[in-house]
Amino acid sequence: MSFEDEIIDMRSTIDDIDRQLIELLSQRFRCCMAVGELKKQFKVPVMQPSRVKEVVARAALAGSSHGMSPEFASRVWELIIAEACRMEDEQTQQTKHAVPAC
Repeated sequence: MSFEDEIIDMRSTIDDIDRQLIELLSQRFRCCMAVGELKKQFKVPVMQPSRVKEVVARAALAGSSHGMSPEFASRVWELIIAEACRMEDEQTQQTKHAVPAC
C-alpha cells in the first residue's frame, strides 16, 4: 500500500472517530440538560463545584492512564463542562421567556 493510500485510510479513521466523539458529546449534553431540569424541579443549584472537581479529577486520571497529560484531559473536561453550563443557562433563559400555551 502506498503512502497516499495509507494516509487516506488513517484520516478516514480519524474522521470516523471525530464523528463518534461529537455524537458522544451530544449524548452527554442531553443528559446534562436532563440533570439541569431535575435540579430545577427540586430547586437544587445548577453549579455543583464539588461535582465539577470530581469529574475533572477523574478525567485527568483516566487521561493519564491512556498516555495523555493530566493537564490536557483536565482542560478538555473543563471546556466540556463549560459548554454544558452554557447550554443549561440558555435553556433556563428560554424557559423564563417562554410564552404560555393557550
